[in-house]
Amino acid sequence: MHLDSYHTMKSLNFEFLRPKWPELAGLGGFAESYAHHDPVGAILKLRVYCEQIVDWIHHDQRLPKPFQANLNDLLNNQPFRDVVPEVVLSKLHAIRMEGNRAAHGNKGDTTTALRLLREAYNVGRWVFVNYAKGSVDDCSAFVEPPQGGVESVQQRREK
Repeated sequence: MHLDSYHTMKSLNFEFLRPKWPELAGLGGFAESYAHHDPVGAILKLRVYCEQIVDWIHHDQRLPKPFQANLNDLLNNQPFRDVVPEVVLSKLHAIRMEGNRAAHGNKGDTTTALRLLREAYNVGRWVFVNYAKGSVDDCSAFVEPPQGGVESVQQRREK
């Protein structure tokens, strides 16, 4: 899949990120649409979402990075821990760990994918409020995606 398609994938829960971070909104949309029929794929998309947020915060805050840092190193990097609250760190770690299980063991189920979608949404909301001067009120409440994600919702509305 070409990276540009991430920018256009609509989401139920991540559109508030689109103006500043279109790729994050798109990754959230893909994860929503995969959650039921390809939960491992959904979890892998959320791991990429997590990596992009962690990289972006390091870049934006000009945080020093450990040499050849993997995602775990970046999350445990003290300068990063100094700017990210524990509750957000724990959500990022959950996405990382399930992402590893999905990538290396092809493990993941719909329940896990849906739980991680909610965690990713909450992380996105924190990023939006702290780095885009957004308001929690600008974020619609989390909606658990039905099978097929946002497209199936749009099709149902059209019928």
